[in-house]
Amino acid sequence: MLEFIVAFQSFSLAAELIIVLISTLVMFIMVVAESKEEHVLVAKIMSRILSSFGIVMVCFGLYFIILKFGEFAQLKTFMNFTTPIALSILLLPFIFVISVYIRYERILVRVNIYTEDRFYRIYVKFKGIVHFKNNYKILNDWLSFSCISDFESRRSINNSIVKFNKNRADIV
Repeated sequence: MLEFIVAFQSFSLAAELIIVLISTLVMFIMVVAESKEEHVLVAKIMSRILSSFGIVMVCFGLYFIILKFGEFAQLKTFMNFTTPIALSILLLPFIFVISVYIRYERILVRVNIYTEDRFYRIYVKFKGIVHFKNNYKILNDWLSFSCISDFESRRSINNSIVKFNKNRADIV
């Protein structure tokens, strides 16, 4: 929100370059000063300068908004503020689905290497996902436990799941 307020009023190119240059130099000085104990006072001073600069920028942005409220209070400004938020929220389900797909793909890629029959590849993947659901570790353990090259029939696939579950129950 503060970034939106500060960024609403843009400066000339020369002013923007000077602001970026000075704030970068102050930040560099602060980082270098923090790395040595004898320069702690300099780091505190640079930190206060940066904080003061940030407060001045926020106050200037608020002043500009109050001064030109008609330009600020428009549908376009509301859309500029809400669009990045909405896109970020709408991206989350996509990222979740992709991460689940990548996790399953990373585990199940071994089936493609060792099982020659395309039908049994699909069947192994389906049975593994249905049986072990979202427990990726156990799915991975099952594929490591089973002799993947023995996936030659539905019965052998189902038996490997039964044997794995029995073996796992004996261990626990």
